[in-house]
Amino acid sequence: MDMSDLDLIIGVHSVAAALKNPKRNIKKLVATEEGRDELRKKCDFSKVDVQLVSSHKLQEEAKKSLQ
Repeated sequence: MDMSDLDLIIGVHSVAAALKNPKRNIKKLVATEEGRDELRKKCDFSKVDVQLVSSHKLQEEAKKSLQ
């Protein structure tokens, strides 16, 4: 997963706010199953491509993007 040209938004509330923002062009959401389920309670993201990953994989990818 190449994260060099992506915005990294962490946290259910922050991600939900980004998804609700009409000025953002969100093409892909990388989430755990638990995160996806929590987001479903807060907003509609049915038009966004969702990639499910394990929590370990998500943490590793986030660490790489911060280096």
